[in-house]
Amino acid sequence: MKMFGFLLSGLKPNRWFWEGTIMIRKLFIVMIAVFIEDGLLQAYIGMWVITIALLATVIGQPYEDSLLLKLEGFSMAMLIMTLNLTLLYFWDIPLFAVFILFSLLLLILVG
Repeated sequence: MKMFGFLLSGLKPNRWFWEGTIMIRKLFIVMIAVFIEDGLLQAYIGMWVITIALLATVIGQPYEDSLLLKLEGFSMAMLIMTLNLTLLYFWDIPLFAVFILFSLLLLILVG
């Protein structure tokens, strides 16, 4: 137990399997990056995977400490935002418009 205790620390006792779900999410992201060649499709499927993982985390509440839950949720939200911003790369809009959209999004997130 000492050897693998870091995998279970911070998790609720009935959510001992949660680290496995995190590894499966990471495996899906790697598979998307390796097997799908179209960058636009990679971004969309990646957003779906991360959104499903975020919903599962919010519904499952696997962490004993609410700070860990917030940290995990915010990290996945930032991944979703990053993937959304990559979609701007595929738009045929001027660079100035991208800068304005990015600035507005940053203002919304920071508050």
